[in-house]
Amino acid sequence: MNLEIEWLKSRWELSDGATKALMELFKAHEKGATACTVDFPVSDFGGAASDPDQDASTPLLVVANAGASYLQTRWFFESEKQIAARLLELNSAPTKPVPHEKLQKYFDQPGDQREAAELALSRNLAVITGGPGTGKTYTLARILAILLETEDLDPRYIQLAAPTGKAADRMREAVEQSSAKLSEDLREKLQAASSSSKTIHSLLGFHPGKNTCAFNANRRLPSKILIVDECSMVDTLLWRALLEALPDECKLILLGDPNQLESVGRGSVFSSIERSPALYVARKHLKESHRFSTESAIGNFALAIGYEDVDGVLKLLKANTDVECPRGIFWNESSNIPGVFKSLPPLVRHALKEAAFAESAEKSLEALGKIRILTAHRSSGRASVEEEIQKLFPGRRIPNRPVIIDRNDPETGLRNGEVGVVHISSAQSRTVVFEKRDKSKPAFSCPLSKLPEHSPAWAITIHRSQGSEYDNVVVILPRKAESPLATRELLYTAITRAKKNLFVFGPEEVIRQAILCRSHRTTLMEWQLERLSQKA
Repeated sequence: MNLEIEWLKSRWELSDGATKALMELFKAHEKGATACTVDFPVSDFGGAASDPDQDASTPLLVVANAGASYLQTRWFFESEKQIAARLLELNSAPTKPVPHEKLQKYFDQPGDQREAAELALSRNLAVITGGPGTGKTYTLARILAILLETEDLDPRYIQLAAPTGKAADRMREAVEQSSAKLSEDLREKLQAASSSSKTIHSLLGFHPGKNTCAFNANRRLPSKILIVDECSMVDTLLWRALLEALPDECKLILLGDPNQLESVGRGSVFSSIERSPALYVARKHLKESHRFSTESAIGNFALAIGYEDVDGVLKLLKANTDVECPRGIFWNESSNIPGVFKSLPPLVRHALKEAAFAESAEKSLEALGKIRILTAHRSSGRASVEEEIQKLFPGRRIPNRPVIIDRNDPETGLRNGEVGVVHISSAQSRTVVFEKRDKSKPAFSCPLSKLPEHSPAWAITIHRSQGSEYDNVVVILPRKAESPLATRELLYTAITRAKKNLFVFGPEEVIRQAILCRSHRTTLMEWQLERLSQKA
């Protein structure tokens, strides 16, 4: 029993049932939930809990919703309440006229993208969702071009953010690429705006030592337009901090894929936004993929998962089991690491050899960018994979060792999730070089002695791959169908990291179970949106 539960039990004289419920709540927190169900009344918690209609400052709340009762800490109750209230406030702001001539100029054909742009131009809150390659960032670049043309905005007041450094870098690159056909003046303004793309923590000026943000409810962000990408990865507390710091008249544009994995932290705010009837008018889903053609095996795989088409997925995989000739997808039922490495297609072996024996860290990173091994479990992505890499090339010293940073490091400026290579030269000197954040700038290097907390990165977890794309992706799924990680979101996120070739390793029963098992986190976010929208 943890100290917090011990204190609550002694302070409020909780019953055994209430103590057990508290233990369940803390277990639920560890799995990403913000609440749990209870089957007894508020009174069993003594004075420690109240219902939401009571004017009290109890540490716990018991909420009745749809015939069930939910236990939640006041901190998460107030956090979800504040998030819901701010979103509804943005959603209820008066709509603005849309410059239709500009809309037609940048979107010459009617369709989802033009409708998404019209939504974003007319409202203070716009939620644009879609799978990979549906043009979320392309649409965003043209929304910003129209706003820059019609409102004479200073690019400094347009801010772009994402939950991870990799996702922020990708958004910047995607906006710059999408602006290639615009006028030189607009292109320069868009590049000026996108160059400020950063993590949400950096945007807010988060100070880890003090657990405070430089921008908050008392000191708002200098933003007139704020765009947040990869919203499914943002947890409840980060949503609260971001919306508290948002200026009153700021336009908020949210981008994301509702089928992807949710945040590593607690909550499911973006899923609630995507489902809530209260925010229906603020949403637009882009359906047509421009990355994958109708003949694309990866694209059809992703669509079949979305439709829960188990038979369609398995038919597709069973038609692609030739190790010598993968046609966009290759499948093997093995998911134990030694079995996977014995069955790797030649394309993957060649890419790994290039990365392992490149003559410099920069060239190793370039080769590593062609291939990424993704695992469901952290334990599968470290020593076991590294051992198998060595076995692929027996008797040879591998001079390159990929690493991934495990925490933000203010001293070096390295961010959680950044991948680099430790290179050992023939003279035994060691250099560490990291992937470029900006293709127009040189790669970032760091002395080995100053390398912050890190892990081996021949493989990374599917969670850590979010916000990234790779030409070739190897996905190693859990071995057993009953694994809590065997979910539709995990499988969908993994396969949609691949742009050209996908290599799936995992038993049929795990794939079948994953497609049918959607992850679920118990929260009261949707309830707060519904409750507050009815009061408005």
